[in-house]
Amino acid sequence: MPELHRKKRRYPISTNNPRQKGETPFVSPEEQFRLLMESVVDYSIFFTDPNGYVITWNTGAERILGWTEAEIVGQDARAIYTPEDRAKGNDRWEFTTATFDGRVLDERWHLRKDGSRFWASGILTALKDDASGELIGYCKILRDLTERKRAEEELLAAHNRHRRVADTLQHSLLLMPPDDVFPGITVKALYQSASDDALIGGDFFDIFAVEENKVALVVGDATGKGIEAATYTAEVKFALRVFLRESASPATALRKLNMFLTEKERLDPWHVGGSYVALSVSLVDTKEADVCCAWAGIEPPFVLRAATGEVLELMECGGPLLGMDAGSEYREQQVTLAEDDVLAMSTDGLTEARRGTSKRRELFGYDGLTTAVREEVARHPASLGDAGVA
Repeated sequence: MPELHRKKRRYPISTNNPRQKGETPFVSPEEQFRLLMESVVDYSIFFTDPNGYVITWNTGAERILGWTEAEIVGQDARAIYTPEDRAKGNDRWEFTTATFDGRVLDERWHLRKDGSRFWASGILTALKDDASGELIGYCKILRDLTERKRAEEELLAAHNRHRRVADTLQHSLLLMPPDDVFPGITVKALYQSASDDALIGGDFFDIFAVEENKVALVVGDATGKGIEAATYTAEVKFALRVFLRESASPATALRKLNMFLTEKERLDPWHVGGSYVALSVSLVDTKEADVCCAWAGIEPPFVLRAATGEVLELMECGGPLLGMDAGSEYREQQVTLAEDDVLAMSTDGLTEARRGTSKRRELFGYDGLTTAVREEVARHPASLGDAGVA
């Protein structure tokens, strides 16, 4: 180790050695160290005395921090810390921690000679005498990582913008009108994602008037997560609105939507991989209390009879996932609702949910869903949305 009291980067080189003439001269350890310090330009390396005053300053320090060796030697090394860090005592904390722990790692903003700031990753090491253990100085090594820091901040900002757009889009897919906007029926809905990330994806529900006294109820789930899935889902949602208003037939609308999605898959070369949609549609005649249902690759809707507590499963109106096969067929099923009857529609997110606290938790299942709806309606008829069904 060089003697830390030296003020200049001057180290003697000895060529007086017993080697034969013509051999490479012997280079002393001090000269090797000097050459190393001078050759390192990507890292700032400097030594201070026990009080933090600079005693050596390498080429990298001059390039990164701006001070020449002549300007900085003998000056307080804390000049490279920002005013905020000095006001908080972070500079003193770093030197004190290094003294007791041997070294300290940090990433922080530092100052150049011209007052500009840069983001640095560094290490401060306490240097102690091998024999006595006495503190003889410090070594500070740091690297300018400003570009990486800015790239990370730009990436985070882009992610946040992406997230805000996705949140807005997902909100539009889950937006519901007031409960009593359509005379004759009351609609309750609940969407609960498994995680924050899962909130942005292919799940959606919709309610809208198809024609006079006819209201469409839609629950769906498109494969995928993220803004791409949400964008695709928005396209599905509004295409279905068009098809239902054209025919007022759930089965016909599903056939048209299925052909639209399979053709989209064929014609869009940039659209890599299959995007399938599970969907349930119920067309409610609010005047006659008749319901026409059709579903594709999703949990069948069911009717809970208020008078008897009986559950009527609408199993006869199913079909495969949308977007798989252009020739898929879909069927309808008619049912008439009595006063206070409940029509329940859901995605498989409910039936495939786990319940219990043990490692072998059981699936909630279709039976669990029908039981939960029956019990919730019996307790609180007006709060069906809080029961977790839509």
